[in-house]
Amino acid sequence: MNEYANNESEQKIRDLSSALDHFEMLQSELISSRKRVTEVEQFLFERNEMMQRVMSALDAIDFVHQFQFGDPVEVIKWLGKSFQNLHGKVVSS
Repeated sequence: MNEYANNESEQKIRDLSSALDHFEMLQSELISSRKRVTEVEQFLFERNEMMQRVMSALDAIDFVHQFQFGDPVEVIKWLGKSFQNLHGKVVSS
């Protein structure tokens, strides 16, 4: 009976050791994931700041408001097309 208890204790020690190794691996993955989340949050924060500056620049163009654009991308497309047309007129004159 003593040998059985000894084997059982050794198995529990191996199981706990394995669980500890697994826990340490998961803990490392968690730290890595948290770091990545922080990096993504910083990236999104920077992109949001850039988008806010673009939106402010578009809002500063007074004549754009008369065309009632809802989407800033449409404003940029319209401005690009307008500049192309203007450039074409300047080159052809």
